[in-house]
Amino acid sequence: MPKNPSFFGFEALQTLANVELSFKKINKVNEPLKTEKNTEGHIVVNQNDLFENVFLPLQKKGLVSDQFLTAVLIEYIRSLNFFHINVEQNIYDLIIQTLLGSNRFSQLYQFIQYHVFEDSEQMGYKLGNVFQTYPPILYLALDMLHRLDNAQGILYILISNGFIMESLRFIQNIQFKDKIEVSMIRSILMKAFELKDMLQFYHAFKFFEDRIRENKMSDLISIFENEFQTRK
Repeated sequence: MPKNPSFFGFEALQTLANVELSFKKINKVNEPLKTEKNTEGHIVVNQNDLFENVFLPLQKKGLVSDQFLTAVLIEYIRSLNFFHINVEQNIYDLIIQTLLGSNRFSQLYQFIQYHVFEDSEQMGYKLGNVFQTYPPILYLALDMLHRLDNAQGILYILISNGFIMESLRFIQNIQFKDKIEVSMIRSILMKAFELKDMLQFYHAFKFFEDRIRENKMSDLISIFENEFQTRK
């Protein structure tokens, strides 16, 4: 039995009642939902229906606490998983947005660590962008992309967060040097230049020098020569 059974009883009903009243105040004209019916004539409410008409309005209009909304979304995901229904990305995105908005980074970390969210490239990129706010989550993002065998995604996250030497080591370890796209090479060097870390720029240039000169990347060659060869 839960320690606080009232949360699942009167308080939950009271919260839902307040939500209903708030909706009536905001939406003076209640438009009927456009729903589909199955072959048996039953109304089908899909994930997008709930997202657009229930979950998103609750979050945008602040009708319930972030904690309550997160709990509802997690239970919804649990229900979908029970019936072997794939969870749509916008449901995951809303949970992440809600947790980030309330600075509940440790809870987001736990959800990812225990695979509450399904692995996806989009999820990996989104988590990688959280690094500046909550650094520990970066490693979970990289692990997720590694499980998806997405080397380009791992490189993108490393580069965008300024891990130049780590990206070079990663390329070396997976023997990806000759396969990497020219645009990615440019991104690595320009990120080092943007960070004003010319030592990392030097190492990256020497690492890719053959490809850079072969593709006549004159701007990078010019930066390298002006910065280093003029010092001799």
